[in-house]
Amino acid sequence: MKEFSGAQRVSIQESHSPSARHEWVDAAKGFCMALVVILHVSLWFEYRVDADASAMWASVNGVFAPLRMPLFFFISGMLAAPSLSKPFSSTRRKTFGLYYVYAIWTFLFAARLWIPAARSGPEKPHIGELLLGFVLPTSLWFLWALPVFFLISSVSARVLGRFASTALLPFAVLALVSPVIESATINLASEPTAAIMLGSVASNLVWFYAGTCGKAAWLGSMVSARWWKFLLCTVIYVTLYATLVLADLTEVLRFILAPIALLAAAQFLALVDMRSPISRAFRWLGELTLPVYIFHFVALTVLTGVATLTPIFVFTGSNPLLWGAVLPPTLALAIVLASRTMGQLILRSRFRWLLAAPDWVVGASRPLLRG
Repeated sequence: MKEFSGAQRVSIQESHSPSARHEWVDAAKGFCMALVVILHVSLWFEYRVDADASAMWASVNGVFAPLRMPLFFFISGMLAAPSLSKPFSSTRRKTFGLYYVYAIWTFLFAARLWIPAARSGPEKPHIGELLLGFVLPTSLWFLWALPVFFLISSVSARVLGRFASTALLPFAVLALVSPVIESATINLASEPTAAIMLGSVASNLVWFYAGTCGKAAWLGSMVSARWWKFLLCTVIYVTLYATLVLADLTEVLRFILAPIALLAAAQFLALVDMRSPISRAFRWLGELTLPVYIFHFVALTVLTGVATLTPIFVFTGSNPLLWGAVLPPTLALAIVLASRTMGQLILRSRFRWLLAAPDWVVGASRPLLRG
């Protein structure tokens, strides 16, 4: 079986450097973002086209749920760790900068709700609920969560010092009770505005913070990676997943399985060939995930409007199971390619303020971080 080469070991060990950026980071983030897009496209297909036909993708999304966001946030925490001790004035791009992007696109998504074909119900949005979306996380909750997670992690690290890892315990408890938080807050806003996603925020803080504390452990796991370890983690994961599903314990599924999924991911990312065509594709996507995250929602809004005005998916009735299996990944691939390309073009144009906070928000101009 393939083992680490000396060059690979050096590359991973060098990633302790605050400025290091390695291929596996982008590959992992790209894979997670692809899972996010296929999740939302398949949910859209289920709601707008045919609920029964997309059952296969509901199962696939469920299997990857304990990996999808925990891995993305864990790596985001690792990348943020070197900046936690810096003065807050020098980290405004990670805080005010991301919130600025969240506010811009929350406003644009709210504005679309005055177009009947772009909203899910007949009623216009209530202005109070729209304003609430700027304070609390809605559809673009990921952009709201990252600066909040950074600030919480920075304060925790400063206050707790060498005992910073102890904060993982209350954050883990927060993740365990996230279903309760979600059920209590998700209806703070009603249709046609987006639901409040505090449950998702509560369930993922622990993984971001674990990334800030667990960088050495993660890299050590990669250095000692073996295929048999990856296979063992996979078998344990599948066994526990099936057991929890059969026991109807899906609410705690992500929290229990995420550590195993993260360990398996560390093994796989260390061993897989990062220069293969598939790895290069995920790396390309992972280099610029923010516009993909934003624009795939835009694409789904456009599809909603088109499908509302014209029955373009009427042909799926001829073989619903086949179309339900093929169309979601096909649409997801097209959306990813278009979103990634559009994001790169916008960041190189005079409209880059749509995706990157201007200097008056974040201070002195700095190169835009990939991510």
